Amino acid sequence: PLLLSANHPSSLLDPVIVGLASRRPVRFFAKAPLFETPILGVIMRALVMIPAYRGQDDRAQVKKNLESLERGIELLAQGEAVGIFPEGKSHDLERVEMVRGGAARMALQAAKRAPDLQVVPIGLNYEKKERFFSSIWVQVGQPILMREWIEMQSVEVEKQLSRLFTAELEARMREVSIHLQDYQYHAEVDDLELLAPLTSVEHDALLPALHRRKRITDAINYFAREEPDTANRVLEQLQGFRKQVERAGLKTSATVLRCSSLQTFVRLLTRWVGLTLLLPVALVGTAFHAIPFVIVRVLAARATPPGRTAISLYRLLFGLPVYGLWYVVTIVVGLRLLPWPLVVGLLVALPVSGVIALGYWITVKLAARSWWSESQALLRPGVLRHLVRQRSDLCTQLQELAQRFLALEGDRPTG
Repeated sequence: PLLLSANHPSSLLDPVIVGLASRRPVRFFAKAPLFETPILGVIMRALVMIPAYRGQDDRAQVKKNLESLERGIELLAQGEAVGIFPEGKSHDLERVEMVRGGAARMALQAAKRAPDLQVVPIGLNYEKKERFFSSIWVQVGQPILMREWIEMQSVEVEKQLSRLFTAELEARMREVSIHLQDYQYHAEVDDLELLAPLTSVEHDALLPALHRRKRITDAINYFAREEPDTANRVLEQLQGFRKQVERAGLKTSATVLRCSSLQTFVRLLTRWVGLTLLLPVALVGTAFHAIPFVIVRVLAARATPPGRTAISLYRLLFGLPVYGLWYVVTIVVGLRLLPWPLVVGLLVALPVSGVIALGYWITVKLAARSWWSESQALLRPGVLRHLVRQRSDLCTQLQELAQRFLALEGDRPTG
């Protein structure tokens, strides 16, 4: 039996990811109000999910949680896999919020009937959870064998054991998730990804972006806890540098801050040449998919709760039938007006053009801003030199801190 315990950054998509990663049937807990929604409720009942009754949804229903927990305990005793998100809510924060006691209560009770029960902490780390095709890193932690864990504790009172296990589970989940203990540093994580030079270990390991982001947040947590003066000094320097960069009309990611004037010009020119070549494809993709695109965005916007936790899922739920119907209509009309080989060719080419168009106009918008701001910066060499020097000094300091943290880690790449 397995109790899979994961963080909860992306609402309804998280059970799908955990289920795929576990490679076995998993019975998940989900907040009770979702069972009453027209489409999702049917799907959740079909998957035999277990309702979790939260006080913030309906205090009168909270007592029913005892029945739900008992159902989870029974499933674990039968050797099943049960999934739970013990933070009790989905959220947009890049951290593991306070873990609730339900997971510990269920694990301790189930361990009496199933001594071989294991609790598995899982970290779900999304690159851009509101975007399709963005990366997801699922990190599975060391399983906790409940029998051994209980035997190692010096207390026997169940309430005390529950508190201890909740703290243990929270710590284990934070180990496998991108977790920022002090959220005042959140804005600086993106800057540190850009400014902190790769260490020798990161070069050798070819760390993916999400692994590197976790290493950075782990380093921030360490220095904020052990050397708060150092952390605050670097924080002030990063904030000061960002303000000066923004005052110059740039972003910390600007090419002109890390490349020579000639290299900057070549990169900007290359980008615009590429965008120009893709323009006809993007125009076709945009024109063909404009109507279903607008319909899906309107429907998803009305159905999606506030925040970014469920945007991509609702767009997918509405997108599959809307785009499917659009392509069915295209096939029917196309076969009446065109030779069938041409229709087949269009059915191959149009989805590709749609995928290209999906990110093309955002890229054009960002490229236009970048071209204008960086061109203006090249015309102010004095300001540019000052910013480049500041950036270089910051990079040197960050390199030293990274090497110190690396030594503490024992020269092991994260993940």
